[in-house]
Amino acid sequence: MATSPPSRIVSTTLWMKVCAKTTPSWPTIFVTETPVAMFCGEIIFPVLLVLGLGTRFAASGLLFMTCIVELTVPDGWPIHLTWFAMALGIAAWGPGAVSIDYLLGDKSFRS
Repeated sequence: MATSPPSRIVSTTLWMKVCAKTTPSWPTIFVTETPVAMFCGEIIFPVLLVLGLGTRFAASGLLFMTCIVELTVPDGWPIHLTWFAMALGIAAWGPGAVSIDYLLGDKSFRS
C-alpha cells in the first residue's frame, strides 16, 4: 500500500511550481520576506514620518526604498530624485520642532 505525502509537502511543492512558472528568474526564497518589507516601506515609514516618531530611521528606510524603486523603474528618475533629496534631508537634519522625536529629546543640529 503506497502512502501519500503530507498535504503540506504537496502544497509547498505546488506553490514552488507556480512560482517557477510565473517568475522563472526570481528566487522563491524571499516569498515571505518581501510582503513584510513592502508593508514597512510603503505604509509604516510614511506614517512614522508624519507622526515624527523615529524620523531618521523612517527617512533612511524610505531612502533605501527609493534606491530600490529607481533600480526597478528607471524612467521615473525625476520623481525618485525628489524623493531621495527629501528623505536625505530628513535623515541628515532630523525632525522639526513639531514632532514626537523633538518632544522626546532629539534636539539635534538644525540650520
